[in-house]
Amino acid sequence: MSNLHRIRMSASHWTLYLITALIALGAILHLYHRREPAGRGRTLLAVLRWGALALLILLLFDPRLANPLTRPAARGTPVLLDNSLSMLLPGTDGSSRWNTAVTESRKRAAGSTITLFGDASNAVRPDSLASLAPTASASRLLPAIQAAAEAGAARVAVVTDGGIADADAVARWLARLGVGVDWVTMPAAAPNVLMTTFEAPAWAEAGKPVDLRIAVEQHGDVDRNAGDSASIVARQDGRVIGTARIALPAVGRATESTLRVQPQAPAGGGVVHLEATVETDDRFRDDNVRHAYVQVSAEPSGIVLVSMSPDWEPRFLLPVLERAIGLPARGYLRTPDGAWLRAGGGMDAGQRLADPAVRGAVQAADVLVVHNLSAAAPSWLTDALLTARRVLVLPATDVTGIELPAAIGRGQPGDWFVSAEVPASPVAPLITGMRVDDAPPLAALHTVTAAPGTWTPMVATLGRRGTASPLAIVGETEGRRWAVGLAEGYWRWAFRGGAPADIYNRLWSSVGGWLVQGGRSADIAAVRPVERVTARGEGVRWVARGGRLDSVRVRMRTSDGAATESVVRADRDTAVMPATAPGTYRYEVTGYAGDATITADGELTVETYSPEFARTAASLPDAEAKALRELRAGRDTKPLHASPFPYALLLLLLSAEWILRRRWGLR
Repeated sequence: MSNLHRIRMSASHWTLYLITALIALGAILHLYHRREPAGRGRTLLAVLRWGALALLILLLFDPRLANPLTRPAARGTPVLLDNSLSMLLPGTDGSSRWNTAVTESRKRAAGSTITLFGDASNAVRPDSLASLAPTASASRLLPAIQAAAEAGAARVAVVTDGGIADADAVARWLARLGVGVDWVTMPAAAPNVLMTTFEAPAWAEAGKPVDLRIAVEQHGDVDRNAGDSASIVARQDGRVIGTARIALPAVGRATESTLRVQPQAPAGGGVVHLEATVETDDRFRDDNVRHAYVQVSAEPSGIVLVSMSPDWEPRFLLPVLERAIGLPARGYLRTPDGAWLRAGGGMDAGQRLADPAVRGAVQAADVLVVHNLSAAAPSWLTDALLTARRVLVLPATDVTGIELPAAIGRGQPGDWFVSAEVPASPVAPLITGMRVDDAPPLAALHTVTAAPGTWTPMVATLGRRGTASPLAIVGETEGRRWAVGLAEGYWRWAFRGGAPADIYNRLWSSVGGWLVQGGRSADIAAVRPVERVTARGEGVRWVARGGRLDSVRVRMRTSDGAATESVVRADRDTAVMPATAPGTYRYEVTGYAGDATITADGELTVETYSPEFARTAASLPDAEAKALRELRAGRDTKPLHASPFPYALLLLLLSAEWILRRRWGLR
């Protein structure tokens, strides 16, 4: 064994290991000589057990094994081939960078397997590369290098275009792994104009124009004589609805522009498919076209959240409701000086508004959400609470004098912990089985007088003791569906993340989903894609209204009739399909949530564009010299746990002790 390996570890680690092993020896000797009955061979048995324990402790320290039996140099240098979509870009010499990379990889592999790296790493035979094309939406190299080092490789050859997403992490790990790298970079990309941004509003009013936000970048060795601007053409279902000129930026920079168009609404309103194209003469067209879907109807509405005293709650609640219900969401935050600020993302975020603008949005809302409602609320807001068809109210501590759908008292301060018991309710199947032990307490809880026909989705107890009290009260009055949150500080769950965030999402997803059932927004699909437009190389994500989803069965069909079918299990409330080929699809989806089965159909697009096309070459790690010095110093090693010998010896020692104990009458 000494001829095969030399175990290497720092002096401090050896010292700590020896101290730990001696402590283990003392414990074992005490056990055998003081606790075990007298008999033959006790010293030998103690030595066998200590040998097994000392070897196990050594495995935990995981030293390096120098001069392994099978040297990597004898097997050749492993080849790692970049499988990211950016390898599809043509080079300045006119050839495909992927084809060039395949040729170079085969030559270096000399018949050995080649490791493709990108979103994940997998080994392929060189002769199978002819039928493959890049598919990964990112270039993550470190896992592939770590796997090669684990297998004992001293050097690897990395064939890439240089767009390494984790180049900084690779630089930090190379010397630590003791791996040298031969960088084989592909030719620079040919001149290329790409549309990196295409944003459209989720909802638009029929007959009125909307603004499309567009950003264009230019990469490669650009010939400025070819032109300084390009045309942007917007289409709806193949029909041109707007054009504009956009200035082409300097290499590596972006130019933004706004194109105003007027989408044509389908009969009765519905979703329209918009497409924008930047018209250029570059050779790579996959990144010149972008897509968006816009709901166009006579009355743009959706979810409207009004916060009278903003805290963290709107930040978490608005996106949860938007995702669960499937309607566009807008938020308005009241400032101390009485003005309103637009919340959320997009170009309107932070815009200051007057009362009439917010009042109009409140009156048109499909779902009205009022946060921190108090006596300071304007009369038009409290009046809207009495007439809106779908209402969610999160009151402030004191709501004296305000008429609410449920009679509640003043908030009772204390540490209110959510209970694992789920009361019987229409949404109980959606929120059962949650882990509540790690959920932080709520700050206060209102008392409530429950009327007949109302229900509560969850309950809480003060200090984890006493009678459970409702966390929210939900009901329906003359066709109006409403919910009143009785606690303060729900956002603490979302802020914590993990299991507490899951409680937050499932509570408000289920309540929001129940609110819109049977209302004007019932046409929103019960199960649907999170985004109707998915970037190339990424999987389509599916969610269900109400937040609960176990699995989905999806059938997707292209315009020429080609169909694919997938069955995907959900992780919590989202099911993610494997990446699908670019194209526009009609889908039929069946979602399974507990005993419920829900179906929907519609249209979605997987773009030919990927953000990977905009990735520029990274500064490749300059750690080669240090790694080579360490290799020349004799760090041609692999970790102890990667060798089979310690495990075989450990099994031998344990077996020998077990057999001898029983032969000598010990149990």
